Amino acid sequence: MANSYCEDSFLSPVGDYRRQHLSFSNEKPAKKGKKRKRSIKETFASTFIDSASPEVLEFMTVGFNTTTRHLEDLAQKCTGKKPLVAIFVPHAEQPKILHSHLPVLIKAASLGSPSLPPIRLVPLASGAEARLIKALGIPRVGLIGLMDNAPAASQLIQLTRTHVPVVEIP
Repeated sequence: MANSYCEDSFLSPVGDYRRQHLSFSNEKPAKKGKKRKRSIKETFASTFIDSASPEVLEFMTVGFNTTTRHLEDLAQKCTGKKPLVAIFVPHAEQPKILHSHLPVLIKAASLGSPSLPPIRLVPLASGAEARLIKALGIPRVGLIGLMDNAPAASQLIQLTRTHVPVVEIP
């Protein structure tokens, strides 16, 4: 069920969009010291969000840095940030050090918006990263943050809120 849901309904438009609209560079990396600096605009454009991109991209974070920054902003009560419902982590394929900060950060972000349901931490089964890579059309997936009101994800959000426990910090 999780496999078909991941590939057929919620994330597949993202992978389809990436395969159809993005070209991947085959050029060799720059030699040391000759690295081309990217502007902020180029960096943002490289995250593949534009007017033709699937709507669901506006309701998710993909990757360690993006998801961690979003959680930090929520913990600091930054205005304009959409609340997260859950963070999905393919635990089995990653060293524990990469995601050991998440419970504390998730709890802090949840406390930053006490009127909203707390953010859930969802560990995924072994092999989940491979399915996510295929569905998203990207070479690596560390974390995925899902925001409230994400299109085509209402059942996943409800399932997560019903069956995944709230993060507790001792």
